[in-house]
Amino acid sequence: MSQVSGTGKPQQRPGGRKLGILLAVGLGGMMLAFCIGGMVSAGSPDRIGPPEQAAADATAAALARATQAQHVCYGWQLDHFERGQPVTLSLGSNAGGGVSVRKATGCDRWLVVVATVRGSSKRHPKVLLQVIDSRDESSSVVVKPGSVGMTEKMFLADTGAGVLRAAGALPLIAAENGMAQPVAAQPVQAKERALPSVGYDILRGRGGSLLVAIPMMFLALASSAMLIDVLRRRRAAAADVPVE
Repeated sequence: MSQVSGTGKPQQRPGGRKLGILLAVGLGGMMLAFCIGGMVSAGSPDRIGPPEQAAADATAAALARATQAQHVCYGWQLDHFERGQPVTLSLGSNAGGGVSVRKATGCDRWLVVVATVRGSSKRHPKVLLQVIDSRDESSSVVVKPGSVGMTEKMFLADTGAGVLRAAGALPLIAAENGMAQPVAAQPVQAKERALPSVGYDILRGRGGSLLVAIPMMFLALASSAMLIDVLRRRRAAAADVPVE
């Protein structure tokens, strides 16, 4: 009779190693999918920066037309506080993008909207909109983002586009506050055109994250199904072994 020594280490079953690998892959895939899903739902960070040059030039041209009609120069300025010091990210006027209304030629009277952003995207940034009149630069009129059709969140999502929108509304703000004469609007005959489809908001700017998240979710589901199948087979095999 052969004797079996009890001092040897029991050999690890191949099924146990396979089970561990599947469990690790399944849990890792689910954790990665949840993390990526959280990043997608959180959205993109605030874009604190200057506007595009083409958009700035278009706004300057619109302000030039308002200046010709109201005989008041208009401009904008976007400041961002970094380490306690203001940094001018963008400025422009009816004289052109990059030209301060304070230095524009032929401007006996001017108004400028100054947008000041304080704090970073991690510290809940705030924006302050002010309209400064050349007649009294020591004082200013505080303007709420809602008065120009924006919320603070919308402004901080793209500060460059936000300050241009505020600058475009400056002639109307000046007229409402008695800083300039209102100009009668002239209706323009335009052909109606259907607006393009913008798609779902969740897909806008998040295509790369979804391309990674969706395959990982399917991988997690497949790993879970394989894990359940292995556990079922092991239970069935254990049930067939007679107990001594």
